[in-house]
Amino acid sequence: MISIIMSAYNASATINKAIDSVRSQSLTDWELIIVDDASTDDTCNIILAYDDNRIKLIKHSENLGAGLARRSGIEHITGEWMTFLDSDDYISEEYLETLLFTTKIFDVDIVSSGFISVNEEYETISKRIPKPRISENWDKFSHDESDTKRFMNPMLIRSSLWDKVTYSSRRFIEDTPTLVQILYWAKRVVTIDYAGYFYFQNSKSLIHTASQIKNYIYRALCIKDINLFFKDKAPEAIDHKEFYRLLDTIKVHDIHEFKNEVNELYEYERCIKNIN
Repeated sequence: MISIIMSAYNASATINKAIDSVRSQSLTDWELIIVDDASTDDTCNIILAYDDNRIKLIKHSENLGAGLARRSGIEHITGEWMTFLDSDDYISEEYLETLLFTTKIFDVDIVSSGFISVNEEYETISKRIPKPRISENWDKFSHDESDTKRFMNPMLIRSSLWDKVTYSSRRFIEDTPTLVQILYWAKRVVTIDYAGYFYFQNSKSLIHTASQIKNYIYRALCIKDINLFFKDKAPEAIDHKEFYRLLDTIKVHDIHEFKNEVNELYEYERCIKNIN
């Protein structure tokens, strides 16, 4: 029923916990597709040590980054539904069953749930539990402080949506432009007040170690991707207030402070002129 995509790069310290959390699920009808993105540590040996035919390993001969690793996994899914699990995160025992049960109650393409952030000692830092709601049309992109529709991982997604969406090839902040397209093609999204996804705050991860300027550049390119997508698929959206609220959540206002430092920022400026 459910295909789980896990990309892994030098994840030997955490991947056991991630895989074990899947194997402990109350729902047993799943496949775990792990894409090893050319790890140089013991990650592959750890995966191969599991005697479970529901676990499938795809090995990259060179490191291609998060976007292409996830794309490789998506190409191999066979389940009616799919979800993502990072190799340093884990899920509670009833997670898959809870999300799948929700699809049987509501006629939706996406189930969006909450998540719990934990530190490197697996202690809870914070919880993000959204308000229950069903979203359609532009409401799929709106959010409040509790909403989690900006996060792709704690979601169950109808696999057929990937027939219309290709996962972004970028190495960084690649999930946001992809998620926007998935939300666009989904007819209905249900958000539930439940959190069974545990987000590991790894101080060595790319999101925590990237420089400020790199962060801004990739957010700018993310806005470019979103703008071009809507101009192609729904040009009327450019004038919709929710379109601007969507871009606002990506938070690149102060990128202009660095416009003389990196050439890519001029792409952002041209993109903003097109939006305006």
